[in-house]
Amino acid sequence: HLAGGADPDPAAQILALAQRLQEAQRWVEALHALEVFVEGFPAHPLIAQALERIGAVHAENGAWNAALAAYR
Repeated sequence: HLAGGADPDPAAQILALAQRLQEAQRWVEALHALEVFVEGFPAHPLIAQALERIGAVHAENGAWNAALAAYR
């Protein structure tokens, strides 16, 4: 499984990986994983959470316009 996870749901694995990267302040990698999630699973029930995380990463790095766009 992706990143050694036990969950067979690839969407959940990608989101979990993004969360771990965000917690480790690996911003570029976290954004990439979140963007893969959003583009690959646009109808997933956790899409709002992923977009919120994208906004949070941008806000953490002072990219306010990108953060606002993600929150919209």
